[in-house]
Amino acid sequence: MKKIIQSAQVNQPHQLAETSSNSIMQPMMDYNENSTMQAHINEDGIVILRKIVQHLAPNITSTFSIGDFGCSHGGNSMISINAILDAMQETRRNDGPLSIQVYHNDLPINDFREVFKCLNDPELTYQNHEITKANPGNRIFSMMSGKSFYSQCFPNALLDLSFSFNSIHWMPDIGVTLYRPLMVYSKHVSEEQLSLIQDVAQKQFVTFLSCRAKELRKGGKLVISLLGDFGNLGGIDDIWQQHINEYNIDPSLLGYTLIPLIARTKENVVQAIHEVPSLELIHYIDNMFENVRGRNSDHLKAIFWPQLYTGLVKGAVFDDEAKLTKFLDEFFSKLSTLYTASENVAATIRYVAIEKVAD
Repeated sequence: MKKIIQSAQVNQPHQLAETSSNSIMQPMMDYNENSTMQAHINEDGIVILRKIVQHLAPNITSTFSIGDFGCSHGGNSMISINAILDAMQETRRNDGPLSIQVYHNDLPINDFREVFKCLNDPELTYQNHEITKANPGNRIFSMMSGKSFYSQCFPNALLDLSFSFNSIHWMPDIGVTLYRPLMVYSKHVSEEQLSLIQDVAQKQFVTFLSCRAKELRKGGKLVISLLGDFGNLGGIDDIWQQHINEYNIDPSLLGYTLIPLIARTKENVVQAIHEVPSLELIHYIDNMFENVRGRNSDHLKAIFWPQLYTGLVKGAVFDDEAKLTKFLDEFFSKLSTLYTASENVAATIRYVAIEKVAD
């Protein structure tokens, strides 16, 4: 029998999604069906989450609060939360009633209905986890927050553990307008422009960490994964340049069309944490993923289509929906061919664990 969710509510958004003319973050489509690569990348982050929970669990008494930032459609979040609860059940010493609050966050434009579907799917949900059967008083409450995580999303000192996987390499705004390039690492981006974009990205990272620090209790932990390097980002841009040339598109119309992925160095990570006095780096690893999974067209569309579609609409590049769709379908077909033909598509992912050491 399907377990009834103890509590699931969508908070009223405190602010709308970025709506300025420079807005470039958009919701993903069919993400749960096309996020196997992200799930694979999350595995190392989940190992860190489990170790942290094993350390925390013996001292957990009656409540434990978890923040999930950048939940998207929720499929991969279910895996992470279930792993956290597994570790908690294995190591918690207190047999008293336990209230677990899970807060799922993403932009207001995220389709939270998909998260609810996951919560109600007995094969995916953490709502019927074995920990709920260990004590009749154990309860799991699921809540949603529709708000940019570059602002404070939850009250001060609410969360014991937060995580954000495969999310903070998406910039909400890059600080400049680019017309021809699709990627910030394009050969059509000048050194001066790239330097400015990287400065903006670093400030956004510090803002993200500052907001998470406010939400964590003293002793609380934050685990994040972020893009360190993705060797074929330039290849994506090369395909784009070829494609817009074939369509003879005026680059001046493409000021809204961008895939705002940013890669960060270890120095970026260390410096950003240093700028938030209440936080301390407690764990850091790099992992190179070779032959990255998920190269088919549907997977690529799930990640990139919304950004491109929205940008092309804002720029009024096409006067017909069918033409726009045809243009994008052909681009993603070429992109899929590029990925499939590549013998080795490698990505470096950085995994970072941070503790709040002071109020």
